[in-house]
Amino acid sequence: MMRQIAGAFAEYEKRRLVRKLREARERTGKLGGRKPYAQAMPQTVALAKELHDRGLSYRKIAAELAAHGHVTRTGKPHVASAVQKMLGN
Repeated sequence: MMRQIAGAFAEYEKRRLVRKLREARERTGKLGGRKPYAQAMPQTVALAKELHDRGLSYRKIAAELAAHGHVTRTGKPHVASAVQKMLGN
């Protein structure tokens, strides 16, 4: 009997949590996760687009960003794949 009661509470809690997350997702359109580069670092993305328009490669763009002081949160220069993602968003 106690296991049945505990199971009923677990089912209720799961339904409540799923409903709460669904409503939040519908309200905001997104739930959790990191912000896109364009929203988190708009100046960096703008400079990367400007450099890309000049015809520079992703690695050269990353080097130029680092030279202008645009680095990752940990203080390291961006890698080419991160620059590619910046330009894709």
